[in-house]
Amino acid sequence: MRKAIYAAAVLLAFLEAGCSSTEIQLLAIESDMCVLTENENTSVAIRQGNGDYTVHSDDEHVALAGFCRAGKCPGNVVLTGVAGGQTWVDVTDNLTGERSRIKVVVVSPADDLAGL
Repeated sequence: MRKAIYAAAVLLAFLEAGCSSTEIQLLAIESDMCVLTENENTSVAIRQGNGDYTVHSDDEHVALAGFCRAGKCPGNVVLTGVAGGQTWVDVTDNLTGERSRIKVVVVSPADDLAGL
C-alpha cells in the first residue's frame, strides 16, 4: 500500500512540474517604421514577448540594429543610421520564432538639403 501511495505522490509531482503558469507572449513592437538621420540613434520598444530576441538589419550599410538588454534602454531595439537609404530590421522572438519587421529609412544631409 505504501508503494502505491508513494508512486501516486511521485506521479502527481511530475504532473504538477509539467504544468507551468508561464504563458507564451506574442511578439509586439512599438512601431513598424522608423525614420532617422545618419549617425542618429533611436530605439523601438518591444511591448510584449518572451525576453530572448535576435535583431538583424538586412543592410548594415544603411542602418545597424541591436537589442539593448540593460542600461538606459532595456528591452528595446536600438537603431543607428549609417547612410542614406532604406532597409528592414527583423526582430525575432527566439522562444516562439515569431518575427516582426521594422522598415528603417535613413535620411542623409544631402537629402535634407534637396528637399529645401
